[in-house]
Amino acid sequence: MLQPHVLLVSGMQVLPVKNKIYVAIASYRDPLLTSTIQSLYENADNPKNVTVGCFIQAYEQDRDVETPGERFIDKQVFYQVINPGSVFSITECRNRAMQFLSEEHTYVLQVDSHTRFHKGWDSILLNYIKDLPLKSAISTYLPGWRPLLTGEEEVLFNSGFFEPTFTKLSKDKLNEGEIIPENVYIESDNRFLYKSWYLAAHCLFARKELFKHINQQNWIMFWGEEFVNSLSAASEGWDVYLPYSPPLSHMYPQDVPYLNLNKLFKDFPDEWGKKSSETTKTILDMLNNRVERKGFTQAGLDKINAHIGYDLVEQFNDFLKED
Repeated sequence: MLQPHVLLVSGMQVLPVKNKIYVAIASYRDPLLTSTIQSLYENADNPKNVTVGCFIQAYEQDRDVETPGERFIDKQVFYQVINPGSVFSITECRNRAMQFLSEEHTYVLQVDSHTRFHKGWDSILLNYIKDLPLKSAISTYLPGWRPLLTGEEEVLFNSGFFEPTFTKLSKDKLNEGEIIPENVYIESDNRFLYKSWYLAAHCLFARKELFKHINQQNWIMFWGEEFVNSLSAASEGWDVYLPYSPPLSHMYPQDVPYLNLNKLFKDFPDEWGKKSSETTKTILDMLNNRVERKGFTQAGLDKINAHIGYDLVEQFNDFLKED
């Protein structure tokens, strides 16, 4: 049996560098993890300024799942590996990916383990955030990419502002445990950043202080992670900005039906269904003050309602009343 362990791979001296970035990656039996790390370092303007921390769930017999090992011996890559099913909560997985964060890091970039980084991604993100207030986050659902059977990679759609909205949510989705927004395209209006409210988990860049407030709710299975984190950030006075041209791409499972991807819901369907339903019920109960609110306040909810122009609680309750 694969035993939980922590492996530190470090071949260079860690120096106190201004604007040092910590990249947090939670990975579940993902064969694209090491190529994600490779893409990260190959395309960084200042790779010595970047540290990677991974929390990995993988079986010893997962032949196609490569852990970083000594492949990045000359980079700052830290990781922990445990057996799949040891942790079900996505927020806890992301929180554990932060375990190697230190005082030397100024910023955190949270991504998934199937990400591609564009040339100069680190400089682009730093330039985006440098003139914003300290309590500002850059976050968005990323353009897609997919690996082709030929071995090549393809970008699937271009950049733009995609503002999350819950006005198109359905009763069926809520009953299935899905609390995830639709995205409405917004014209750029010659802007590079658009003020939003929603924290997309697979692309989130901010000062490390934000992460003291999010990913703390380990009762969240999967759906609802971003929603509760967005409420938590707003409650602590953080603002969110969509980048028009994010310097990363994300692989979406629906774009690669020909890949037999390892997923927690496939490996543990009963636990997934039960815990997902419990998560959604808890969130709806908290919104309606039927149970104690965890991680967010009414002030945070009011701030988001003022931005989006409708009441989230009323919106959810109206959907649940649908015939």
